[in-house]
Amino acid sequence: MGIAALESTRMHDELVGLIYEAAVDTDRWLEVARSLSAALDGRSITIWLRLPNGDNKSEFYRWPTVELDPEIFSRNWQSGLPWGSHLPDVGPASDTTRKFVQFDSVFPNDKLAETDYYKQWMAPQGLAAVSPVVHTFSSAGRVPTAAICIFQRIESAPFESAHFEFLDRLVPHLARAHCILDRLRAMRRWQEVVHEIIDRIPTGIVLIDETGHITALNDSAMLGIENHEGLRVEDGRLVVDDPDSDRWLQSVISEARDPRCRAEADPERVMVGHRSTTNGRIPLVVTRLMSPASESTHPDTVAMVFVGDSKLVAKTSVQLLRSLYGLTRAEAEIAKLLSDGLSLEEAAERRAVTLNTARSQLKRVFSKTGARRQADLVRIVIGGVASMRGARLAG
Repeated sequence: MGIAALESTRMHDELVGLIYEAAVDTDRWLEVARSLSAALDGRSITIWLRLPNGDNKSEFYRWPTVELDPEIFSRNWQSGLPWGSHLPDVGPASDTTRKFVQFDSVFPNDKLAETDYYKQWMAPQGLAAVSPVVHTFSSAGRVPTAAICIFQRIESAPFESAHFEFLDRLVPHLARAHCILDRLRAMRRWQEVVHEIIDRIPTGIVLIDETGHITALNDSAMLGIENHEGLRVEDGRLVVDDPDSDRWLQSVISEARDPRCRAEADPERVMVGHRSTTNGRIPLVVTRLMSPASESTHPDTVAMVFVGDSKLVAKTSVQLLRSLYGLTRAEAEIAKLLSDGLSLEEAAERRAVTLNTARSQLKRVFSKTGARRQADLVRIVIGGVASMRGARLAG
């Protein structure tokens, strides 16, 4: 293998490594553009990625960097560049999904020089009036979602067959990298959605790893800790203020972390204790995760602690009760006060109505919610979606 071939192989291998790094960290696409420009004798590189957010926004990575509004590129793209906003079924433009293609055959250079695209985007960068080399390495149907455009600078020599051979060796790696990028973005979005759902649950949830440290906790658990409700975080571990309760908690967390116990995990097997607060004894429930162990080298999440919240009923939404069950405001307020633990007499007094009025309102609440007794109503209110949280509550 000659020196030129060795150098080409080295540059190719470096580029492949950068491409896969960019799959995980999109900022590395700029380094891909820089290295590709160096491998192609200083040609100008634009890497374009359409963001998966539904509003056609895009990411651009250009080398050399230029102070040009990327919207100029987008406007011209949408108004009919040769590769267009939709790929044709046949011809050179459709070939860009398989290899790098120069567009002079479908968009002659003399016509390119007359376009706004050349005048507004290419000429200000010192680019020659030569159609770019394009590869569409991701598309949804016939709509491009990721592409590389390579532009010849005024002082650059024309593309040769060796350049295309070098570029086409990158094609499968670009496709795989974008596939990884797409999956990672979908996973991150799913994580965001799951976190939002968990944060809306009024019960505190704390996840514990195999070292006994907290891996995650939802807003309700954080709120209980910040409100000093008998819990705190110490050196990354969940701790109960009461020594006896804390010994129990650490013991059952240790049991839940035991791999032998996890292998025999029983969904009905939970450990229940309490912590003392100014509002009385509040339950703590510890259970093992039933999911298989992670294959990651990071400490695995193995247990969940469910934290009872003494202020749960205060979060029940009167407006949600009205929407869910068709209650009037007076009926929803009676239902909420009863779920707070007040007697009917106390609720009537709190609302400044007679006991007979409160009984009539409660009867209508029973009819609308399907409750047969006050205990049913409390269960429906506290256990139902009327207690789901919106934005995080202040302490």
